[in-house]
Amino acid sequence: SKLYNDYQWSLDCLKLTTRNPRAGWALPPARIDGAMRRRKQQSRQSSASNCAVAGGWMLLVVSICLVQQCTAQDAFLQDQLPLKIVVTTPTAIAAGTADGGAITLTGRQAITAVFSRPVIAFGSDWGSKKLPDNLVPFNLSCNIPGRLRWVTTNIARFDPSVEWPTDLDCTFNWNKGLVAYDGAPLQLDGLQPSAQLETRPISFSVTSVDSQASVDATDSQWSASLGLPDDNLPEVPPDGNITLSFTYPVDLSQLATALKVAGPGAGNRAVTVSPCSTPALPPIILGAQGTTPAHSLQVNSTCAMLKIFPALLPATAAVLRLPAGSHYSALAGPVGKDTDMPVYGLRRFRIPLLPDFQDPAGKENIYKGVKYRRLTLWLPHGLASNTQLSSIKPLISICAFTTPFVKDGFCLEQSFILSRPTKGTLIMEVPALFPKQRYRVSVKADADVKDAFGLPLQPSSNAWWTMEYDPAFDGPSVSQVALLEGSDSPALSWPWVSRGRAEEGVTKAQAWHVAVPTQGSSNSGMTRALAAMAYSYAGIGSDAFEAAGEHQGQTRGP
Repeated sequence: SKLYNDYQWSLDCLKLTTRNPRAGWALPPARIDGAMRRRKQQSRQSSASNCAVAGGWMLLVVSICLVQQCTAQDAFLQDQLPLKIVVTTPTAIAAGTADGGAITLTGRQAITAVFSRPVIAFGSDWGSKKLPDNLVPFNLSCNIPGRLRWVTTNIARFDPSVEWPTDLDCTFNWNKGLVAYDGAPLQLDGLQPSAQLETRPISFSVTSVDSQASVDATDSQWSASLGLPDDNLPEVPPDGNITLSFTYPVDLSQLATALKVAGPGAGNRAVTVSPCSTPALPPIILGAQGTTPAHSLQVNSTCAMLKIFPALLPATAAVLRLPAGSHYSALAGPVGKDTDMPVYGLRRFRIPLLPDFQDPAGKENIYKGVKYRRLTLWLPHGLASNTQLSSIKPLISICAFTTPFVKDGFCLEQSFILSRPTKGTLIMEVPALFPKQRYRVSVKADADVKDAFGLPLQPSSNAWWTMEYDPAFDGPSVSQVALLEGSDSPALSWPWVSRGRAEEGVTKAQAWHVAVPTQGSSNSGMTRALAAMAYSYAGIGSDAFEAAGEHQGQTRGP
């Protein structure tokens, strides 16, 4: 303020005289305004004397003006220290990529540029205000929300407000007209004026398939994605609702328009889209035609639920497709190429027996297999309501190989008891199943035996080994009793008490047999299924047990 006032006073003084003898500057006569007229009435000599101090200030002001005129043409050490780009993040913007391709951005990765000279004055970081056009160091062709600011006098940084959207194909452009604070222009020095940026393409996957009909048919034992290696999964039953998970939030209203059903089993099928159910959002029940209220699709989410209609036919394949060029978000780019996710109709009705998963020639680990006398068989779709156990049991068989290490050796048929504890499982009780043996289970095809969806039974078979005894299991002592096998309990491990290893030559075992009470006795209401390894009598009197073999207190190895 003082400098400015002195500057004005200096101008006034110089207007009163064409020459200031102390300053040594000569100026042409100036227009004299009202204030100057009053001063002109005074002696020129007196006026020059009064202006002696101001003349010194004027010399400084004129010197500053001369320097400013000089920097407009050639900044201080401009040739030696030009305004250049020192480094960027990602570094490939300045250094380029090895293959000359686009630079991939992920997450909330910032874009930063460091310059060799100050571009803004110290302290003028502009805060949250928009930068003037002449101070914008670079720009992006894609309209991504974010903030561009100068974090220091020579470092500019762009921070996106959201994660970089998928499928972007964006151009980064340097401001070739950018100048340093002292006027030095930007020199790219061989650096490309622009660079291509990209983001990863969107992808999606099937998170789950829900089918109430399948759950009811199997007592909740159904799974859309578990099965044999040659099963086409995930299977989508006729009432199936598919849940998709996306790598970037999608606008469900745009997704409903873009998503298609393609592939050999597509036909004229379409999909309806609805939001995924959350605790705060009650489930949306899709009708027979899969209609969804339009207002419910005004949602951006990484999850979507859809239904295919008409339903896929059994044993057919289709894909859910986001076609190339389709839009699914206001921020993301269009889909670069067709993005597919396979789905399938109902699988064939088979009892899934994994084909020979143990090599009979590999003798080292062959016994790490089955260790139960009760074998659980899975019914993926349950059984038709009119299918009886008596009609399915003759189709199932189990046999023991007489020469276990010969893959196709003779197999001796074994007897078993078949039961169906739940709609989705069968249990084979095989009393003659022994450790360290090789067995085979086979199921024959029968067009008259159908699952809950009316599909006929197809054949399946596999062979496997049984495990050896667990040598770490200690047998019961005099005061401890362990139930080895119970008819009504879940499948237990081998009904053997072992102590020591078989190769040590220990061949004796202590066994107890639970006495089966006669009808009407005091114990008639009890079953043989006691708590395994409970080390207690669990309410059974001591007279319910009979010793067999050696004395109870002399338990030995297997």
